[in-house]
Amino acid sequence: MKYQLFLFLSLIIQIFPLQSLLHDLHTHTKITIGQPLSCILLKNTENKSMEIPEIGKKVVIVFYTDPDCKDINDALSEAIGKGGFKDKIAGIGISNCADSWIPDAIIMKGALKKEKQFPGSVLLIDQDHLLSREWGLGNCNNTSIVIVLGQDRKIRYFKYIKSEEESIKSIPEVIGIIDKEMN
Repeated sequence: MKYQLFLFLSLIIQIFPLQSLLHDLHTHTKITIGQPLSCILLKNTENKSMEIPEIGKKVVIVFYTDPDCKDINDALSEAIGKGGFKDKIAGIGISNCADSWIPDAIIMKGALKKEKQFPGSVLLIDQDHLLSREWGLGNCNNTSIVIVLGQDRKIRYFKYIKSEEESIKSIPEVIGIIDKEMN
């Protein structure tokens, strides 16, 4: 019995470095400016499956955010809302539930509040890193990723945001890119 336990522990010790290496590979982003992105099927705040709306039809601003830092981009979202773009853009918030300790049901309720706070926006739920994997976003824990897609589905801007200050500093650049896409 002791020998089997020893073998088991030896095997675990050997596996952990491999898991660490695999985790490190996952943290590296594959997303690039100019890369076209596909629509992904996620859940909305009513727990119904839907594709990310308006991709390929409008300029789309995606906020892929860990719910642990859900308010990080409020100032940026408000600035975009005041930018005079109205119906020419789509704001999409996607909750990265897989990296949060918060239960999905509570995240859904918070997403409903965000939809009311930012009228016209759509909030979706990513429960298992589907978007992160499909779009090559890498490690998204404790962060928000801001992505601006042109009407041609290509990435015009992306940035990993770790604080409200970073988000506020990105306002002129994001507004400038959206404005450029409108012309």
